Amino acid sequence: MADHAGEQLLTVADVAGRIGAHEKTVRGWIRAGELKAIRFDSRIGYRVKRADFDRFLDRRSLAGAVSRQLLAAAISDPTGPDAGADG
Repeated sequence: MADHAGEQLLTVADVAGRIGAHEKTVRGWIRAGELKAIRFDSRIGYRVKRADFDRFLDRRSLAGAVSRQLLAAAISDPTGPDAGADG
């Protein structure tokens, strides 16, 4: 971990270790724009501000909660819009 102008910066390895993901996965999220990062030279690589990492986790947690809730509703409501439809 580094400190950049008073902000805690995480390496790709730090982020991966905190959430149990592979470093390639974290780099993919960065390239896709899902996780905001600062690009230093090729030797140093990416750094993620702690606040950006926390926001990323919040978004993923919210999306996961919504997905779980929708799935649970679909499973518990057999009279949904496709109920009784003949293939």
